[in-house]
Amino acid sequence: MKLWRHKNLTEKASLSSDALVKRNLAIIAVLAGLFAITYYFLIYNPQTKYTYSNLGSYHLEGSITGSGVVFLKPSSFKDYKKANDQIALRQESVNSKNNQVSAAFLSAASTSEATAYTDIELLALKANFAFPDKNYSLVAGPIESFVKNWLPSDWQVSLEKAKPFTNKTIKDNAWQFAISTKDPSSKAGTYKGKAIYAIHNNNFYYFFIATAEKNWQDNQKTWQQIIDGLQINQ
Repeated sequence: MKLWRHKNLTEKASLSSDALVKRNLAIIAVLAGLFAITYYFLIYNPQTKYTYSNLGSYHLEGSITGSGVVFLKPSSFKDYKKANDQIALRQESVNSKNNQVSAAFLSAASTSEATAYTDIELLALKANFAFPDKNYSLVAGPIESFVKNWLPSDWQVSLEKAKPFTNKTIKDNAWQFAISTKDPSSKAGTYKGKAIYAIHNNNFYYFFIATAEKNWQDNQKTWQQIIDGLQINQ
């Protein structure tokens, strides 16, 4: 049954693969323009232990009514950058031994296109995420660009293969990606996290949270609560 489903999806996906790739390349170009920011150098002290409480709700408005994102954030996460009323970055910054410290990053974005994905395009997207092929890097390009452009440019960032994502308010057309980073200078250590990519009609949603590996492990309950509380179409 799985082999038949794979073959069936692949055949249908091939009907719109060119259109899907072209559309995603256009989205990546838009995202690149939105993320044209200057990033300052960050150093993290992995010995610092953080605890989080008092999660508050944040509403990021989209460019059109009903295209916003609502998410939870710890009170220690502060504004860093905001562009076109569509993108917000949250990060916790403290000082440790006279170094600037960024223990965690959280970013969300909403973009809208003139037309929605067709049923065939959505089918092609799902097929490529479920059964990665030569087009996978282009299909996953928008979310990968989103994550990389909000992290220091000299970091090596990798996203694991997509897995379907659902929570209480997001039921379909959404995927999650485990994030892992490496700082070539070894000053920041390894960061871990998760990214979410969701589509509804002609609205495209991006969200990720990443933090130092130890902090990711120590505060799993908090990070999962944030991911479970993500809302779109707000």
